[in-house]
Amino acid sequence: MFAGYAYQYSEAKDAINSASEDGLELKNTPKHSFNLWTTYQLTDALSVSYGLRYIGEVYINPGQGQNTTRTGRIKVPDAWVHDAAIDYAFTKQAHVRLNITNIFNEHYWQKLN
Repeated sequence: MFAGYAYQYSEAKDAINSASEDGLELKNTPKHSFNLWTTYQLTDALSVSYGLRYIGEVYINPGQGQNTTRTGRIKVPDAWVHDAAIDYAFTKQAHVRLNITNIFNEHYWQKLN
């Protein structure tokens, strides 16, 4: 099993595009993110894996020259994404793996510019 958590505090300083961005969170930078990945060995040759990813909400600016103050920013909602994999080993050197991302086919924003 593997798990990870990240807390990111970001703040724009001396913004190139607009001084009104100073003090705001960096675009597309979630404050919280989390992942979990676990694998279960069914047989010597066959294993199944499950992964869970959380991406916290992020903010973007509406566009160049637009209102980039805190109230004028667009919030992209947080998301939970479920992944899975099946691995079969023919030999120690030859494996085949099927990765399935977003297994519940949920709509989420991976990145928004």
